[in-house]
Amino acid sequence: MKAELLQVRNLRVYYQTAVGPLKAVDDVTFSLKSGERFGLAGESGSGKSTLAFALMRLIKPPGYIEGGQVLLDGGDLTKLSEDEMHKVRLAQIALVPQGAMNSLNPVMRIKDQIIDGIVDHSNEIPRSALEERVPELLERVELGPEVANMFPHELSGGMKQRVCLAIAISLSPRVIIADEPTSALDVVVQRQVMLTLGQVQESLGASVLLVGHDMGLMAQFVDRIGVLYAGKLVEVGSVREVFKEPLHPYTQLLIACLPSLEEKGEFKGIPGLPPLLLNPPSGCVFHPRCPQVMSRCSLEVPSLEEVCPGRWVVCHLYTEVKR
Repeated sequence: MKAELLQVRNLRVYYQTAVGPLKAVDDVTFSLKSGERFGLAGESGSGKSTLAFALMRLIKPPGYIEGGQVLLDGGDLTKLSEDEMHKVRLAQIALVPQGAMNSLNPVMRIKDQIIDGIVDHSNEIPRSALEERVPELLERVELGPEVANMFPHELSGGMKQRVCLAIAISLSPRVIIADEPTSALDVVVQRQVMLTLGQVQESLGASVLLVGHDMGLMAQFVDRIGVLYAGKLVEVGSVREVFKEPLHPYTQLLIACLPSLEEKGEFKGIPGLPPLLLNPPSGCVFHPRCPQVMSRCSLEVPSLEEVCPGRWVVCHLYTEVKR
């Protein structure tokens, strides 16, 4: 059995507002095993990107980590000083950001941006050695050496995303967080980028946390999946089991939204809208949209239950069965 490399325990990330805290991530617990691909899926506004940034300790005011633990090899990242966390970022845990164009400096050549990250952690490496290392990193993400002397505006969307991946792996981190890495890319380029991410992960022996809303992409790439709704983790399991037999009503509706080549008809959506996190519903946050709602759902907050080995769900449908 693979060891747990990253453990997230009861993590809470809030945004302070004039009318009180907005609970963007609320009591989330999951783990990432060594060499594993774990997906975090959910609608826009479910807290996916906030969670990813919290793991990197990149939440800025008015956001803040209210509580919980982020354990990397047993050490709690939430307890590190900013200088200590600065050394951990990129070297042990790295982020592939969602907006590649917004993440790259438009007036710096690609090689200088890659070198900057390395030098920021160690300025003892000679410039000549760094210049030699850049083409090697670009080759690992399937880009030619000529890209090193180009500016971001000269690259396509897929090439810019690969550059961000090259920066992320420049110090061989153990955990790679990919925040919707195929956003705004066409389907052909999406596949190419994900294949490259998988190859790089295997060559490094790293673990990948893939954040996104594309359930089809999750089905093709990850080993296990966690489903977020309104800042809460509502289901966790192997991707094969979750897609074969989704347990939580929200997960069932998400998977039902996937288009089918066998059946023609209108695209399906989930009725209603996600709740306002400043004033979430009482009880289960999903109950106003749930087709299987019961009387207790609006009154009692369900707990995370392991209904069978490796399958976790937050739903009164399963707490009643156990009772």
